[in-house]
Amino acid sequence: MFLLYNVVLSFSLWIISHVIFSVIFSVICNHLKLPITHSSDVVVSSTFLDKIRIFDTTRGSSKGWIGPVSIEITMASLPKRIIKETERLVSDPVPGITATPHDDNLRYFEVTIEGPEQSPYENGVFALELFLPDDYPMEAPKVRFLTKIYHPNIDRLGRICLDVLKTNWSPALQIRTVLLSVQALLASPNPNDPLANDVAEDWLQHEDAAIAKAREWTKLYAPRS
Repeated sequence: MFLLYNVVLSFSLWIISHVIFSVIFSVICNHLKLPITHSSDVVVSSTFLDKIRIFDTTRGSSKGWIGPVSIEITMASLPKRIIKETERLVSDPVPGITATPHDDNLRYFEVTIEGPEQSPYENGVFALELFLPDDYPMEAPKVRFLTKIYHPNIDRLGRICLDVLKTNWSPALQIRTVLLSVQALLASPNPNDPLANDVAEDWLQHEDAAIAKAREWTKLYAPRS
């Protein structure tokens, strides 16, 4: 009798815990606007490279998972264009450039750009941030240098004077295009269309000294690790 009582009690507790879990899971799914499923082999994910997880709702456990939940949830809400651009950036990166989406916000990219050869920024690696606004691609990405740089077209806050980020932006352009344009700007500073006026003035009046200072800042603030 005592054994039967324990079996019944254990089964009852299992039923109660399962019901509680199902209710909590349903509430979370409704809050996040996710589809609710009870299949034990459903992939809750996008096609975004290897960031996939398999969630077993019948037992409430994760059977193998790569990357945080926020990636799965956020990727599902992204436009297909951003997904395709992101996949290509990661699988087929631009030489000398990396662009990695942030785990918590897949519209935000951590970017590095290597200084072009035969430029004052050669042998430097510069960190940038790139953000895709809600209206992208109708609106240009927001790009900013995080690494300190001595450049007539980049100010102290890291803002960039670049036509493709402003008047010459077109929805036909892509993230790759923007990053290649930034890299080209490092190869060819333009003091005649400045954002950092003091640097541009120095560049125009004392070009050799300005280039030397740009090299010095590159070694100081953007050394290749």
